[in-house]
Amino acid sequence: MSVLKMKTLTRKLVVAFVMLLLVSSTSHAAFFRPDVRPGYGVTSQGWLSDYCESLRGTNLDTPVFFLDSGKPGASALVLGGTHPRELAGVTSATMLVENCEVKVGRLVVIPCLNVSGMSIPDQNGKVPHFLPIESRSGLRYLPYGDRYVDIQDQGQPDPEKFQHFSGYEIDDGAESRNINRNYPGKKDGTPTLLK
Repeated sequence: MSVLKMKTLTRKLVVAFVMLLLVSSTSHAAFFRPDVRPGYGVTSQGWLSDYCESLRGTNLDTPVFFLDSGKPGASALVLGGTHPRELAGVTSATMLVENCEVKVGRLVVIPCLNVSGMSIPDQNGKVPHFLPIESRSGLRYLPYGDRYVDIQDQGQPDPEKFQHFSGYEIDDGAESRNINRNYPGKKDGTPTLLK
């Protein structure tokens, strides 16, 4: 084989290898995770899938932060991001994780329950997906997501109408991906409806 043919073959192999790497890295891309920077008050971190195994390895799993004083007292849960386009809840929960130190009792914080909805732009399209803000720790981007779980993560098409298991009905089937409509959940429900 001539040197020219060998160089051409090598170039083709390198290009094929790079293309393979690009395809495999995009097909196994990491799931979206909000920018949360745990502060000194965080004593441990878990995942929602620690409580609901079927969420593990999906874009529906989300971090759970524990701030435990080590002293007896009340426990409280702060749950942000049921609707990711409502920034006050996500921002408040994130600020607690980053700045709070519990003196008595325990605080459990889930900054963004609907991380799937946070991973996609709002369907209304009137607000950019990422909003820049200047903070003490530098420039950050607050994601502004959609109120619904991404249909790709739901794993099934929307029904024609949303029927809550307690009996009420809504004409828009996309409401089946609205976590707020699905409390308290069902063990055999869809990913949005899990208990």
